[in-house]
Amino acid sequence: MRILSTSGQNIASLSDRFEIDFTASPLNGAGLFAITGETGAGKSSILDAMCLALYGDAPRLATGASSDEVPDPSGDAIKAKDTRAILRRGAVQGWAEVRFTASLDGQDYIARWQARRARDRADGKLQNVSRSLARAADQQALANQTTAVTEQIITLTGLTYEEFRRTVLLAQGDFDAILRADTNERAGLLEKVTGTGLYRAVSTRVFERTDAVRQAHDGLALRRGEHRLLSEEEQTALVEERAELVGENAAAIAERTKLQADLEHHARHVEAARQVGLAEAMEAVATAGLAAAVPQRERLALIDRADPLRPLWTRAKEATTLIAAAKAALEAKCIRRSEAAARAEGLRAAATLFAAAFAAKEAEFKVLGPQWDEAATLDSEILSAATELATAQSMADTAAADATLAGNALTELRSAVTQAEAD
Repeated sequence: MRILSTSGQNIASLSDRFEIDFTASPLNGAGLFAITGETGAGKSSILDAMCLALYGDAPRLATGASSDEVPDPSGDAIKAKDTRAILRRGAVQGWAEVRFTASLDGQDYIARWQARRARDRADGKLQNVSRSLARAADQQALANQTTAVTEQIITLTGLTYEEFRRTVLLAQGDFDAILRADTNERAGLLEKVTGTGLYRAVSTRVFERTDAVRQAHDGLALRRGEHRLLSEEEQTALVEERAELVGENAAAIAERTKLQADLEHHARHVEAARQVGLAEAMEAVATAGLAAAVPQRERLALIDRADPLRPLWTRAKEATTLIAAAKAALEAKCIRRSEAAARAEGLRAAATLFAAAFAAKEAEFKVLGPQWDEAATLDSEILSAATELATAQSMADTAAADATLAGNALTELRSAVTQAEAD
């Protein structure tokens, strides 16, 4: 373990609050330092505070008998070994605290001891001592009862109170305690202080393994005595037997090689037979496929023979389509021509009627002057009829020309069809 700091108040002759931090300067850099002062200054009280916080006991309490009693300001008598007797006279409460690094897990812990008087009066009755142990990292309380705190401290530090007094803390008059201890106890204390317990375990393991090896050696020596050496004749016989076995082994290897070659040949033969069977099956399937494709092959042959005629057939089909279109166009134009002729005839008849009417109207105009306006209207209609007649005549001429062109195209198409059929 490693003491990091110790603090307290109202412990024996130390009235004010005190704190000694061994991790801060100048103590953290001092390999060795001393606590000095006049008699009664409180040097031993610092050590008592450390023991109280860790183990709930102090070296100064070990001098008196367990039955001795001392007076208390409350009027009651307390045992001389009672830790509450360390509380400074006139103080209503006192405490001691130690922060240390545990040997078990390397973490920091805080151990605390506290005593107080009832009603916070100097003559109040002493109350039970309270102790606690907490982890420094998160302030989590690990134990609050006196016995539990002591057990936890022993587990974390690996030292009991007596071992702590004899190794870590030597109070006044106890500096030779480790020297006065017997050999086994001193060895155990030194192992805990110096951390050499590992070497003790290694030494024990070495001794146990040496003893086991020695026993195994003795057993082998006994077994060796149970066997005798072979004579020259027996050795010769074994050599000859070995040579014979080597020859038989070589012959067996040759036989195995031959058998393995035969097996491989047989395996290849089986594989070849399987491949032949597969090929015959594939041939049968192919033959059946050829037989089933005879009609298709014949149709393909016909297609191949007719393939040179495909352009002529295409041209004949196109010519037939063009002829049908020309016939339809010719018929449409003939219909349009007939309609145009009918309209022209109607317009001629209308013109004749208009001419007769005009003559009649003109006669009437000569006779009847008031009918002049009607005659003018008729003249306008006659002019319109003449214009429509001219238009109808033009349409009839156009239809005749279209009919002529359609007849020529029909003639050319028929010639092309005749030529295509001849080819």
